[in-house]
Amino acid sequence: MDSLMAADSFAYTTFIPTQHFTTRDRELLQLVNIVFLSGPMAFFGIIGNVINLIVFYQQGLNTNTNIGFFALAIADLITLIYQAAWAVLASLVFGGIHMNIEYVSVQFAILALPKEGFARNSCLITVLITAERCLCIVFPQTVKEMITPKGARLVIVSIYLGTFLSGLPILMNYRANWKFDKEMNSTILSIDFTGSSHLLQKVIYFIHAVSLIVSVGAVLVFTLILVLKLKQTSAWRVTAHIQQKDFLSKRDSSVMSMVVLIASILIVCFTPSVVLCIATFAEPEFS
Repeated sequence: MDSLMAADSFAYTTFIPTQHFTTRDRELLQLVNIVFLSGPMAFFGIIGNVINLIVFYQQGLNTNTNIGFFALAIADLITLIYQAAWAVLASLVFGGIHMNIEYVSVQFAILALPKEGFARNSCLITVLITAERCLCIVFPQTVKEMITPKGARLVIVSIYLGTFLSGLPILMNYRANWKFDKEMNSTILSIDFTGSSHLLQKVIYFIHAVSLIVSVGAVLVFTLILVLKLKQTSAWRVTAHIQQKDFLSKRDSSVMSMVVLIASILIVCFTPSVVLCIATFAEPEFS
């Protein structure tokens, strides 16, 4: 669910072609999108991911699948918490409540950037889950030696750490400043960029775009391979008429269905972001 909202947030204010929108139209669009659509989805998504965390923890974090789903639920939960906070902030600002902050700079630095980092974690962890399931079907006898629970934990920690380190330079170049706003006739808090931050933003965006495109592409490939190989394996087991094998086929099918569902949601929801990233690379003036 967080994937649906993650697709509209990284530099949300950057991608709207302002020359075709008045300020009022822009605010109305953000109000509907962030508050009335994303807000309720984030609320129910938080509840759902808390339930997922409890279920997978009770099942035990001793298999690659449960470890992957547990880590994915953590990334989704934190992403949705940021989204819910963004919805609350937007509702206050667009609702006319006086707040001594510069909305665009504050929401981008404090909410949008961290949220996108955890959304990227969700993409990469989904790649890990689909790859592990794909290997289970292609190399069922050797996969336990290839990917151990300890190795899965190490990869997931590396994903979280890599995302944090990639965004740390730009976060360190933010500076909180108080400045006078003529329209509000008061001093407001803004988060300004230092001289090198604009270059860092381009570098971080490039990393985000490449990782997003690669992640979605990898999930698509792994999912297609997973579905095809599992269908072939299931057909062979049905022909063999072996009860134990039939049982394993049902178990694999249930896990596969869950993985394919999650992967399909990610592919559908992140496709607009992938298109925007490709368009940005193809046409530099598009931003």
